[in-house]
Amino acid sequence: MKKTLLGLTFASLFMAGAVQAEDHSATIDISGNVTADQMECTVFTDSSTVNLSGKIADLPSQGGNATNDAALLSYTVGSSDSAQSCYGKVALQFHGIPDQADGTVLENSDTSATAAKGVGIGIYDSHLKPLFVNVKTLEPQANGQIYLQMVKLNGQTPVEGSVHGSLTIDIVRL
Repeated sequence: MKKTLLGLTFASLFMAGAVQAEDHSATIDISGNVTADQMECTVFTDSSTVNLSGKIADLPSQGGNATNDAALLSYTVGSSDSAQSCYGKVALQFHGIPDQADGTVLENSDTSATAAKGVGIGIYDSHLKPLFVNVKTLEPQANGQIYLQMVKLNGQTPVEGSVHGSLTIDIVRL
């Protein structure tokens, strides 16, 4: 009987304690910012137009190296965040309409009666070696250069006339 009375006493105490407990809520205000995990890199060229000229006899062949007469186009790759560099994080890719299967020459998009025939526009690295259109990439330095030059297309006889082409330099993340 003592055990039952003792059990009832403890049960009553626990119930009385539970009834007297109160909940006190707390409110926390949380704020923060989310920032992009990638910086923006941009390529800048020293000119938006390049004028090419040359004599048919002096033009290099398609797929070969450029000559010393190639036109220089300097570029700079910059970041939106001046504290960080794009070097090693991006590459350059050259987009345009390629001429023929080797992929190293932009086509002459001039279709007028005075347009040159059998001639395209070669794109070259700083060592005057051909670069591919729409395929390969070039890892840029912070400042660099590419060269452009008219070339004789393989399997065609070059005919004098005007040449026009368009090249887009894209940033590609590595």
